[in-house]
Amino acid sequence: MNKTFKYCLILILILIFSSKLIFAENEKAQIIAAYINNFVKYTTWQNENQLDSFRIVVITKSSVIDNEFKKYISNRKLKNKPISLKVVPNIPSLEKVNLILLTKDCESYLLNLYNLIEGKPILLVTEDYPEKRDVMINLYQTAEGKLKFELNEANIINQNLSIDPEVLLAGGTSIDVASLYRKSQLKMRDMQKIIDSMSDSLFLLNNNIQKAKKEISEKQREINGQIIEIDSHKQLIQSQKSELIEYINQFNFQKKILENQQDSIRETSNILLKQKEDINKHSNELKEQLNELESKEKQIFKLNSQIKSKNIALDYQSDKILRQTQLIYALAIIGLLVIFLIIAIYLGYRNHKKNATKLALKKAEIEEKLIELEQLNSKLKEADQYKSIFLASMSHELRTPLNSIIGYTGILLMGMAGDLNDEQKNQLTKVKNNGSHLLNLINEVLDISKIEAGKAEFEYEEFQLKALITEIIDIVYLKAKEKKLELNHEVPEDFYVFSDKRRIKQVILNLVSNAVNYTNEGSVSVKSVKIYDNRLKVSVIDTGIGIPKEDIARLFQPFQQIDSSLTKHNKGTGLGLYLSRKLLKQLDGDIFVKSENGKGSEFYIEIPFKINK
Repeated sequence: MNKTFKYCLILILILIFSSKLIFAENEKAQIIAAYINNFVKYTTWQNENQLDSFRIVVITKSSVIDNEFKKYISNRKLKNKPISLKVVPNIPSLEKVNLILLTKDCESYLLNLYNLIEGKPILLVTEDYPEKRDVMINLYQTAEGKLKFELNEANIINQNLSIDPEVLLAGGTSIDVASLYRKSQLKMRDMQKIIDSMSDSLFLLNNNIQKAKKEISEKQREINGQIIEIDSHKQLIQSQKSELIEYINQFNFQKKILENQQDSIRETSNILLKQKEDINKHSNELKEQLNELESKEKQIFKLNSQIKSKNIALDYQSDKILRQTQLIYALAIIGLLVIFLIIAIYLGYRNHKKNATKLALKKAEIEEKLIELEQLNSKLKEADQYKSIFLASMSHELRTPLNSIIGYTGILLMGMAGDLNDEQKNQLTKVKNNGSHLLNLINEVLDISKIEAGKAEFEYEEFQLKALITEIIDIVYLKAKEKKLELNHEVPEDFYVFSDKRRIKQVILNLVSNAVNYTNEGSVSVKSVKIYDNRLKVSVIDTGIGIPKEDIARLFQPFQQIDSSLTKHNKGTGLGLYLSRKLLKQLDGDIFVKSENGKGSEFYIEIPFKINK
């Protein structure tokens, strides 16, 4: 009885404790849902008025959070717009997503998630993530068990979002920008050392890959030659096989004829023997009746006549036998020729067997070389895998601190952390510009690597070309105005393109920016014409320094720049035109250039054309 009571008591205590835990987890999920509501309330998205709904993605493995969020959004609206909720255990498609909640049990996805949403208007909310420089809004639990949040405004600004500081009144704190900036500076120095070391490694790795590709190409050519030789041997063997079959058929035909002739000769011989026996019999009868038939001369005369006629017939049969004997000799000669033919066929078969043996040896050699080729391919795939791993790890580790540096520097230049003197503004401006230059270089290198590895992603949509060109002109307007350059664009309104809008904008913006940078006076013009029924030509024409003929061939090679006085003041990465051609090739387009040294240049691209709707 006492044991039963103890067991019941233990069971009751377990149930009470479990119910408390479940209640606590439900309460936490409700608070997180309420926080999400406030974050949306105090955040402003680009083109927010054009949204048909707020799309929220919750990445979690907790069924409690799933249930509580579905209960919370029921019959609710955010900024008078309906809520679209998706709760998943891993990273889904992020098209048209406004806010993402990443819970503690899925924090390992943060690195890949950050790479996917970087630069996009998506607000990321994390739970108890230790690296403050990598967060936008981070939820955490205090020692008293209260759920609070911390705000990294620089990362939010980097996503082209703006958040009202009043959101901190809802139970949040702002992350110390100055402290993170000092940490980022130290990490930047360490990352520069890592970049230098990895650049050398990457250079050696690319050299090894090129050598491996060359070896594979040589092996492939050798194998192709051997395959051609094998095909030739196969054709020769097939021809010899056909001849052998023909010889065998002829031999069988001649053999059949010979057998028929032998049967005919045997029948004729039997007939002649029978006739000879008849003659002998008649001769004996005549001898016996000679004395008795002397009186019968006429009968004897007739009998003699018959004998003469039979002798003539016998002579005819003898001649016939002689001719048939000669035919037998001829057939015997033909038989000998057939035997010689069989011997020749045998010798050909033996040569064929030798060729088959040689063919088997060749096949073994090819199989060995194929194994070597597979090993080389395996090594090449392994090298590409290492390269992909390196680029994936470097993507977040390089871009995140750089974005933080650029964001924090912008905050300091705006005076949000206090007033700055001219020297401090000058130094901070240099830091921001150099950081932007390094970030641009990293982005271009990563884009090129993704394209070459076949992992680049493209989002196709229909867009108006004139609207895109207008956006690009607005971006470079201030720079052109500083240099007193005239900006022109002639693009018909009915030109529509079905392609990746972001990539096309990236290519044309690069061409227009280069034209402005390398032009001291005059104008920069953007024109578009239809060259075929399904192709458009977009030209960027400038009155700048032009390009020498000997330098044009190097323009579309990586890390190549023209050596001139202007390039010293307009430092680029040397990857823009190389990346542009790579992107256009993937989008069924191409890029070309016409230039005269000292008179200006024309860069033009060809892209698919779509008729106006």
